[in-house]
Amino acid sequence: MPVAIEVADSLKAPLDIVIVRKIPYLLSRMPIRAVTEDGTLILNEPLLKKLNLDQIQIDKQVGQVRMEIIRRSMVYRRKLQPSPVKGRVAIIVDDGLTSGYTMLAAVQSLRKRKAAEVLVAVPVASEAAYKLVEAVVDDLYYLDIVPKKGLF
Repeated sequence: MPVAIEVADSLKAPLDIVIVRKIPYLLSRMPIRAVTEDGTLILNEPLLKKLNLDQIQIDKQVGQVRMEIIRRSMVYRRKLQPSPVKGRVAIIVDDGLTSGYTMLAAVQSLRKRKAAEVLVAVPVASEAAYKLVEAVVDDLYYLDIVPKKGLF
């Protein structure tokens, strides 16, 4: 948020948040899904196929994550109402891209809200996340790409 606040202030643009949560697989740091406040759901299809998970296990985790999203929404939305993005440029600022799936969910959520363009700005991204996100945004700004065997 601190960087997003500075970006919004310097552009004299409204500040908003997209509440996104990963739905992790218990034995892996990689998310199997990511879900947003408006219900946008992104699946990590390659990981889901590899793990062959039971739908009941997945649904239980989705339910837990949705409860956390509702809780966060109630806290954040007391002071920060959703900004209208229809026909506007939306800039998503994040602290970095690890898998890229939460960013995909945020981008899809803004596309559903009819943003004219979706831009992403991050200081660092894994190579895989960069490739995943770059394919779905209008522009991606970053300072560094970390190779697969790097920090992530």
